[in-house]
Amino acid sequence: MINIEDVPGLETELQMVNTHIERLCRSNNKSMQKMLDWVLNARGKQIRPILTLLCARLKGKAVDATEVAAVIEICHTASLIHDDIIDEADTRRGQLSVQKKFGKEMAVYAGDFMIFSTIRRTGLKNKPWYGLMFDKLETMCDGEVSQFDNRYNTEITEEKYIENILGKTSANIGTAHMMQMVDKINEQNADLVVFAGDIFDNEYEALDDPEELIAVLQKIQSKHGVYACYGNHDVEEKILAGFTFGGNKKKESSIQMDEFLESRYSFVTG
Repeated sequence: MINIEDVPGLETELQMVNTHIERLCRSNNKSMQKMLDWVLNARGKQIRPILTLLCARLKGKAVDATEVAAVIEICHTASLIHDDIIDEADTRRGQLSVQKKFGKEMAVYAGDFMIFSTIRRTGLKNKPWYGLMFDKLETMCDGEVSQFDNRYNTEITEEKYIENILGKTSANIGTAHMMQMVDKINEQNADLVVFAGDIFDNEYEALDDPEELIAVLQKIQSKHGVYACYGNHDVEEKILAGFTFGGNKKKESSIQMDEFLESRYSFVTG
């Protein structure tokens, strides 16, 4: 586990990330700002911005990645607000979820506002890679809607279920998609490659061909190696038509996920 105090300058950069987040998520409407303040009161572990900041250091150059890290964290946080509405979750990051405290309708507005205000206010719009940050959002939203259309459908076909999964997070893990991603990664001459979790999205069978996919991933070229951490969708959970359900049972990492990672990669947790 990373102790940010042991990495010179990282704590200061993370404070700058949070300053960007507060600037980008600011509303003149008192009700909206009240929800935003509630969300920002619980920042979570901030794994994604920390990884972004660390990766920006790999070239040994002074690169300000704080706003990039902020945009990534805002989009992630907004997606959690919407997830909590769908899952009817009562808590998030140790406090009441936005939908539980302010209502589902208001939670939708809060999540939307965070994304839209960030897109409008960020100073990254003219960067050539800016569009890549949102490249898969359209596909993922379509996948979520298709999944919702089939909620409680116990007669859903395997083909349709996998289609829904591929339209969500796993849209990035099909063999054809991954071959394109590996090519793009190798074009960057990366010093370090990190998978930030949710490789399976609860559905190992959604992988086109696990063995073939492993062979594709083995082609990633990285000076210091390839690492992965577990996401909340890489653990064993009770699932019905793609939805996960809470429970008192401790979540365990998927055996298939363990074997998949151990076949090629070292991984970090925490």
